[in-house]
Amino acid sequence: MSRSMIEDADVRNPLIHRERHTWGAKTLTGTLTLTEEEADVLDLDPGGASRNVVLPADAVGLRGRVFYIYNSADAAENLVMKQSDGSTTVITIGQGKAGIVWLSGNVSGTFLWRGLLGS
Repeated sequence: MSRSMIEDADVRNPLIHRERHTWGAKTLTGTLTLTEEEADVLDLDPGGASRNVVLPADAVGLRGRVFYIYNSADAAENLVMKQSDGSTTVITIGQGKAGIVWLSGNVSGTFLWRGLLGS
């Protein structure tokens, strides 16, 4: 990256400080498949067992979509975040832990969900 590409950038007030998030909470009874309309901040209780959470399929308007997820389990139950086809695990969020997943792409135009675990 050349310096001229960032000289005029103003990062004193990043957009993330201005955005508003939607929040939702659910107790799961089986696999949860998220949709485009889902809240972006989710407090999920696996409901007595580890559960799969399938992320939405790629859509042009969904690229860059982020979900912030907290596992509110009362026992050792995991939330296993899966790619939209359900075949590949993105991240596993343990009891009392949080994770972030986002739809990311590469130069070939392939879009996959990526994830990051927190505490």
